[in-house]
Amino acid sequence: MENYFALQDSATDVKKEVVGGITTFLTMAYIIAVNANILGAEGVGMPPGAIVTATCLTAGLTTIFMGLYAKLPFALAPGMGLNAFFAFSVVLGMGISWHVALTAVFVEGIIFILLSLTNIREMVVNAIPTNLKYAVTAGIGLFISFIGFINAGIVIKSDATTVAMGNLISPTALIAVVGVLVIVILSKKNVKGAILWGILISSIIAWGYAIISPESALSYGISLPEGIFKYESLKPIAFKLDFSFLILKHKLCNL
Repeated sequence: MENYFALQDSATDVKKEVVGGITTFLTMAYIIAVNANILGAEGVGMPPGAIVTATCLTAGLTTIFMGLYAKLPFALAPGMGLNAFFAFSVVLGMGISWHVALTAVFVEGIIFILLSLTNIREMVVNAIPTNLKYAVTAGIGLFISFIGFINAGIVIKSDATTVAMGNLISPTALIAVVGVLVIVILSKKNVKGAILWGILISSIIAWGYAIISPESALSYGISLPEGIFKYESLKPIAFKLDFSFLILKHKLCNL
């Protein structure tokens, strides 16, 4: 593995990469639940179970392909932002069915692949200023952090100021704060896997709370895992594309 991935050139080894991979997985696994909640929201209509399966498969297969083919330690998964735009702006806001919206994403994906096979995509990426690239990276990190603060109840909606401070002594907020503090302290002490330890410790605290007071924990959305493995069929969403909009538009143009 060290020879195939040329780990020596990057001053790393298999152990570091495994720990880094596990940490990356745990920090991005939130998208599995969040993607299903957004696309399965009331009014959107996509089956949450099938969305979970599709999210896991696409993230897993593309990440494996990125590692084996490109030999880069990049994890890929559906991004936050586009799914919210898909559900709330296109489907709910414009009244377009998710079948038609999914077709638009399919066409967009084909166009993106064609651009990637040529030098056009590379030219576009190189044309973006370096400071803007750094800003986008920081912005994505802040966006994900903001989602975490909302889910933990640290940040809540406010009609007066848009956002406001939530209940910091609630179980979810306290568990989140403990996890962040563990990560910060271990990072300052240069402990390897600081993020991983923070996630594990906060998860253990949450599960302990669910064992001691299951009803109270459930009211805050905290519960013990009901199982390890579960599979939902992709059939409800697989190939459910609707090209009728394109056909109708073509007919109208001919008229």
